[in-house]
Amino acid sequence: MLRKGFILLVLFACLAQPLHPQNGLHNPVIWRDPGNVESFDFVGGPGGRERVPQPPFAFLEKADGGTNPKIIVSDARNATWEVKWGPEVKAEPFVTRLLWAVGYTVEPSYYVAEGHIDGARHLDNVSPRHDRKTPVVNRLEDNAFSRARFELRDPRITFMPDMSWGWESNPFADSPEFAGLKVMAMLVSSWDTKDSTSSRTPNTAIVKVKADSGEEESHFIVNDWGGTMGRWGGPTTHSTWDCQGYREQTKDFVKGLDKDGMVRFGYFGQTSALSKNISPDHVGWLLLYLGKITDDQIRDGLRASNADDADVECFTTSIRSRIEQLRDVGGRLVLHKSQNR
Repeated sequence: MLRKGFILLVLFACLAQPLHPQNGLHNPVIWRDPGNVESFDFVGGPGGRERVPQPPFAFLEKADGGTNPKIIVSDARNATWEVKWGPEVKAEPFVTRLLWAVGYTVEPSYYVAEGHIDGARHLDNVSPRHDRKTPVVNRLEDNAFSRARFELRDPRITFMPDMSWGWESNPFADSPEFAGLKVMAMLVSSWDTKDSTSSRTPNTAIVKVKADSGEEESHFIVNDWGGTMGRWGGPTTHSTWDCQGYREQTKDFVKGLDKDGMVRFGYFGQTSALSKNISPDHVGWLLLYLGKITDDQIRDGLRASNADDADVECFTTSIRSRIEQLRDVGGRLVLHKSQNR
């Protein structure tokens, strides 16, 4: 099955490349083998501890898009960061660590508890979505800020303007790698899954990446993982960074197999395609990587995202339960692979 999945991935990449030469797509990629998952450092995450944002921070410009206030800043190393405030600042740093550990491209993201942003005085009136009274940068306290998410603007990654992909329309639609991405989105209860077919501001994107070999690749990514780690659901029922809601829905994460032998999920959200066409073999393939993540790694990632002790244990227990539910329907492939080693 793994060999078949690999052949499918190569076939789709080969088929996709000549279809879009006018759009500049080269070597489409949605996943890379992460290697030794158990050794990944969830404290530093995909950017590593050496790339943690370093003060002093300097304001560069406002950032457009989204419902939460964002600006662009530089740090002491001249790295460029998109800074976001609001209810998503814990969820995104943690979820990107999970996605990175199983082989998907993400933008390095860190939680920064507090600091100062030079040159940001004119942002006095910008307030977080959930609190219209408190400015995100306090002019009276030397442009101080608190509770922010810093996302790296990596110069090796270039967003292709006006290009995104759909959850039901992309070169990888039938591959285990794409099925794995859908399962991961449901695992973290992602509710903000708008794509190119449902929104003018999708959270799916295609980015050009310079590979280690020097070749240019077109990576298909989800570029906003903030609406996660709470309840899945519709416009009025979902939540973000809400472990009580996440835990309550965990028992319904995997509901068994349907009459066609495909996996049934309890997930409900604005993109119904997430829960469709996922086989036990797809789940088994993902578990070859997801199943290697340890509870200690999960706890490290949660603490790096400023989770308190109660949330660390609540989320760790619930995530492990969801992984074990996946193992119940997809463990056959994992067992087969381990027996053949």
